[in-house]
Amino acid sequence: MPNPRSDILSNITSTYLAPFDDFNLDDLPTAIWVRELLCHCCGSLRRLVVDVPFRALYPEDDHLGVRNVLHDAFAQLSSLEEFVCVRDELYLDLNTSLSEPPIWSTWSALRKLALYNVDTESTQFWDSLAGLEHLDTVILTRADSLGSCNPKLAWLTRTHRPIKLIFVNVERDHTYMFKPVWKQQDPKNLVDVMSVDVGTAFYGDESPIELCQDWIKQNAIWGKLWACNAKPMRQPG
Repeated sequence: MPNPRSDILSNITSTYLAPFDDFNLDDLPTAIWVRELLCHCCGSLRRLVVDVPFRALYPEDDHLGVRNVLHDAFAQLSSLEEFVCVRDELYLDLNTSLSEPPIWSTWSALRKLALYNVDTESTQFWDSLAGLEHLDTVILTRADSLGSCNPKLAWLTRTHRPIKLIFVNVERDHTYMFKPVWKQQDPKNLVDVMSVDVGTAFYGDESPIELCQDWIKQNAIWGKLWACNAKPMRQPG
């Protein structure tokens, strides 16, 4: 006899996932539940927003194998087209001594990707982005190493497909990346570098981290993230 619950789950196309406590990932039953859920809907799921503290449990402290379960869970999402990770870069490495390709780099249908606190100096990060043939938009919130990053060159040395790169932060923490050589390096503006300033609270009682993560999460849940009001990064004056 068919299981109605399984039939419903296997037709889910979009969902928001935040099953763990704010700062606790060491919960094997919840991890198994996530794996089972994604197993049921991986064939139909196209859009996913996750708010999970992946860095609350590092591989050397994972005595229950929670990270292995979650790694297997997210590895199933081969049909995913839009993905938002609110708190980090979907950190699911299983060994801190080895450099592992990110799970999202295996999602060949991915078109839109939003990550938090990515190290933009990582060659593996740019290699992984360039390997996704359908990718058209990347949103990076509070990314690291932007002062030494040339996003146009990082992309164009790997591929000449057009891409929109949007950098999100509170205004005072933005890193100015514009370089005059961009006109020569990218005369057709194949790499559209843009930025978003996240508003701060009137009383200033929220940290930039909280403000940016909440902005990403709310806009993703409301379906407004990919059409957010980003401004082109241009030469001043």
